[in-house]
Amino acid sequence: MDPAVIHTLVTCEWVRKGLPLCLIGDSGTGKSHLLIALGTEAAMAGYRVLYKLATKLVNELVQAADEKVLTKTFTDPRLCAAIVDRLTFGGNLIQTGTDSYRLAITQARAAAQDGKAG
Repeated sequence: MDPAVIHTLVTCEWVRKGLPLCLIGDSGTGKSHLLIALGTEAAMAGYRVLYKLATKLVNELVQAADEKVLTKTFTDPRLCAAIVDRLTFGGNLIQTGTDSYRLAITQARAAAQDGKAG
């Protein structure tokens, strides 16, 4: 991730302007850590913050549909893509990559243990 982009996001200008932020990446690439840090900065700047995983949001939508309090679910992939397209338009889209930092730490620990054993 580009440090300049992160520095810009920390200013919370995107929040003030009402622009969306979407992080895309594999597991272990820092999405949650970055969102928590940005949320903390936004809260310290006086904004209300809600952190919710996409899986939890989907589960809540499914539950709402089951309880008949939601009139439409997004079962059509094209409709879902169109919604995501509109939600992210004009906002910040950050790709965190595919290299898991957790896997890298685990591999480094294993290599250090092998070095001590040998």
